Amino acid sequence: MTSPLPATFARLATRPLAAGLLLLLVTGCGRNEPPAFREDPDWEAVIKEDFSSGKLPDGWEITAGKAEIVDGALVVEGKSKSTDADAGAPEFTILLPGTCPDAVRLEYDTWFPKDVELGPNADLSAVLHEEDTRPGYLLEFGGRGNRASRILCNGVDLVQSSEKKARIVPARRYHIVAEHVGQFVKLSVDYQEVLRLRDFFPLSGGRAGLYSWGAGARFDNVRLSRRRQPPPASSLSEADKLYLAQDYVGANKLYVAFRAGRAEDSETRLALYKSGLSLLNQSDTDGARSAFEMLKGSDLAPWTELALADVEARAGKGDEAVKRLRAVSASADPDAAALIRSSIIYLGLKAPASHGVDAAVPILSEAKRFLPDWQYEWLANETAGTGDYTRTHGRIDLAVNYYAAAIRAFPDVRAACADSLLGLGLASIEHAPDKPEIAAKAFERVISEYPEEKELVATAREKLAELRKKTPPAPGK
Repeated sequence: MTSPLPATFARLATRPLAAGLLLLLVTGCGRNEPPAFREDPDWEAVIKEDFSSGKLPDGWEITAGKAEIVDGALVVEGKSKSTDADAGAPEFTILLPGTCPDAVRLEYDTWFPKDVELGPNADLSAVLHEEDTRPGYLLEFGGRGNRASRILCNGVDLVQSSEKKARIVPARRYHIVAEHVGQFVKLSVDYQEVLRLRDFFPLSGGRAGLYSWGAGARFDNVRLSRRRQPPPASSLSEADKLYLAQDYVGANKLYVAFRAGRAEDSETRLALYKSGLSLLNQSDTDGARSAFEMLKGSDLAPWTELALADVEARAGKGDEAVKRLRAVSASADPDAAALIRSSIIYLGLKAPASHGVDAAVPILSEAKRFLPDWQYEWLANETAGTGDYTRTHGRIDLAVNYYAAAIRAFPDVRAACADSLLGLGLASIEHAPDKPEIAAKAFERVISEYPEEKELVATAREKLAELRKKTPPAPGK
């Protein structure tokens, strides 16, 4: 849908537009070409490709979707990996040849033509350190139907921006820089940083590549570079390898040994923090809390607050977990604060199953404060949908928790509440068949309180009628 021109432009309709203004109105920006490539003496190019040969270079491997070279650019189309033609994600991924350098920069020009509809088609994105056994880092520009840019690590959404600069404008050409050096993973658009992730357990190896969703994306002038002088290896690298291999006992022994007899410095504090994470992953919440509390007031304090929010949630203390998250928000560490949103999603979706409804509701309710509207609604529906999933897989107890959490935490997301009430009714039929009045009450509420949810109301009416047929009338009636 196009919006009317602002009133200040109305008079321009009576006379020809200047070429520059016409371009501005058509493209939404003052230019339609990406900025010129900036040479950097600290980086050495490993691969340069402008597709001028008209064919896909040797060693470039398409792992999802298909592509062709058109007018000197790579034109891609995503395809579902599912055998069901109506299911799955229409993804495109192409991997560059060779091993991804540990300190790596992947750059490219990219765009969607003006005749491609954004939303169903999105993502002008980069992949770093992907392997057969893990997705690596996905640096999304214009992901989630062009609602946000994100950085994911092994499929987990960690940092996100829904700002205007994080979304794609049709027909505008961009220069993307995806970079990983040491603990930092960065996404830049036209040489302006859009997102940054601090990863204390950074990935290495694997391959780099390009990613898109749907069809129509163009990629050109691809360059993969390595840093001439990569940062020195961490003193904790051996322990980190064990941690990434989920050998938390072995990792913790090395972190403790590293700290023994050493004066406190940034490395010993980092070892203490990672020791706490190792203990938390062993479900030793008391040991983890002790380690994190020792870092109070240090440069890692905001990160320990994030971890302590998990500790509080595991103890069933949702309100205390929220206090920890808000403390991170008030800190001066933007890298830690950037993880609050993903922490709410992670803890909130885990809590109904492992920590109970009372622990889950304060955390899920905090989504209103930190998540954009579209993701707040998504989380509400995901909570209700998890109830549906657990119910249909025989976990009625968990389903009831998820439904109750969705109703209490998201009263303004009516579709999720109606779905949860319907689910509670269905769960009651299975779990308490001798108390049909419980299910009947849930179905009646769907009908009376959510009339706009027509499909759910129709199902509730059907189930209510079935109940009344099976339930004998009370004596004397």
